[in-house]
Amino acid sequence: MIKKENRVNEPVAWTVEEFQACLDVYVEMTKLQAKKEKFKKVDFFRELEKKFGRKANQYPLRFQNISFVMEEIGAQVLKGSKPAAGIGGNNRQIVIESYFKTIKKPVPQKWVQTFPEAIKAQKAKEREEKLAKQKAEKEAAKKEAQAKKEAEKAQAEKAKK
Repeated sequence: MIKKENRVNEPVAWTVEEFQACLDVYVEMTKLQAKKEKFKKVDFFRELEKKFGRKANQYPLRFQNISFVMEEIGAQVLKGSKPAAGIGGNNRQIVIESYFKTIKKPVPQKWVQTFPEAIKAQKAKEREEKLAKQKAEKEAAKKEAQAKKEAEKAQAEKAKK
């Protein structure tokens, strides 16, 4: 998740409102690009900076993340915003939903909650692995305790002789 700095330099996550504004601008730029009209991305980034207080130089990477998702869903990618992964599951879903909201179309079923489901599946797998590891550790501890008990018993019998 890309962060912005607040006045005490604590990281602040991008808001849904910021994502929606970025998607609105991104789609606007792709429309200008399709019409072959000239524009400067930095001008748009400065407008976003004024609106949200995030430095204009933080938007190019966010737009690259958006390009990654746009490429993934088959939407038009903005020239000069090379797709960059690393957007994160929840942010990815926000971008998908914001994009379809911007173009005023419903989110296709295949893109609805795809990442949260994958995250849930991953967490379930991690839980299973953790439980299996705990069970194995418990079994190993049980065997170790049994072996120790048998060794003590053998030592006690040896001491009696």
